[in-house]
Amino acid sequence: MQQSFSATVSGNTVDGVLVVAIDNPPVNAASADMRAGLFAAIKHAREATDIQAAVITGAGRNFVGGADIKEFGQPMASPILPEVIELIEASGGQGLAFQADMTRASDCAAVVEAAMDRYGRLDYLDSKTVVALVYHRNKHPINVFIMPAATDRDTSPSAVTRRGYNVLSWTHNGMKYWAVSDLNETELRQFTELLTQ
Repeated sequence: MQQSFSATVSGNTVDGVLVVAIDNPPVNAASADMRAGLFAAIKHAREATDIQAAVITGAGRNFVGGADIKEFGQPMASPILPEVIELIEASGGQGLAFQADMTRASDCAAVVEAAMDRYGRLDYLDSKTVVALVYHRNKHPINVFIMPAATDRDTSPSAVTRRGYNVLSWTHNGMKYWAVSDLNETELRQFTELLTQ
C-alpha cells in the first residue's frame, strides 16, 4: 500500500518491508521536507506491527545529493539530519550507502556484492522486489537475482569482477538476471547458459 510521509518522501510496504522512496528532484536534496518525511517513515516502520524492515532509496540517479541550496542562510528546520540518523539507529537500523547508477551493470554488481557481503542475501534492488536463488557448483555458491527488465530485448551476459566475485548480468525474455559467485568466470558462464535454456 502506497503511503505519503511528506511531499518528497513516500513508502510502499511489500512482504513486511517498507520501501521508502526519496523523490526531491533534481538531486534529492536533503530539504526540511525530505528530513521530516524520512523521520515520519522511520517512525511509522518502528511502530507498525506488520513491518520488519525498511529500505530507503532515492528516485532518479541520486540517493541524496546533499543539502538543499534553497535553505542556505536559514536556521536548520527540525528534524536535522543527525536526528533522523539517531532514530534509524535507535530502531536497530543499519545500512549501506554508496553512489550507484542502476542502469550500469558494474554498479548493480557492486550493490549486490555489498549487500551480500554485509547481510548474506538481497531481496530488493533498485526499489524493486527481486527473486533471490542460491545454487552450488563444487562447493561454490552461486547467487542469482532476477527482476523484470526495462526492455524485452535479450542481451548476452556481461562480466565484471568485484573483490574476488565474478558477476554476470544479462536480460532474457523480459527479465534481468545477475549471477554472483566466486566460481571462475568460465564455469559461471556455463551455468548461465544452462539457466536460460
